[in-house]
Parts: sequence; C-alpha cells; structure tokens
Amino acid sequence: MGTGRIIGIALLVVGVILLYFGYNATQSGAEQIGEAITGNYSDETIFYLAAGAGSAIVGLLLAIFGGSRGCGCSLGSAWVCGFGSVAT
Repeated sequence: MGTGRIIGIALLVVGVILLYFGYNATQSGAEQIGEAITGNYSDETIFYLAAGAGSAIVGLLLAIFGGSRGCGCSLGSAWVCGFGSVAT
C-alpha cells in the first residue's frame, strides 16, 4: 500500500469524524434555535461540515488513485502526475 493511499484513508477517517461532529452540532437545541432565528448555522458548525466534506472527498480520491503508478511522483497520485501522463 502506497503512501498516498495511507494518507487518503487517514483523511477519509478524519473527514467522517468531522462530518459526524458537524451533524451532531446541527441537531443541538441551541443550534436549531439560532438557525431558526438567523437562517444560518454557526461558523463552528459550518467549519465542521465543510472541513469534513472536503477531507472526506480528498481522502477518498487519494485512497482510490493514490497508488503508485510508476511515474516517479512523490505521492504517486494521479493529481501530482497529471491524468494521462506517461512515465518514460
């Protein structure tokens, strides 16, 4: 298992944990009252949800495409190598 995949799995786990905390924050009584009055969630709740979603997406992509492709990239990921690039 390559380094990119290990990092991807770690980011995916962190993302799921942040999404869990963000979801729990949206269900709290104080958050629901604040959202009913202002129409928005608190900045902290938005951070948990946005950071969790971003981390989970990047982690999933790295876990899928983070394997060594023989292109000589430091992480071996398709993002670093460029999609469709051919190593010589």
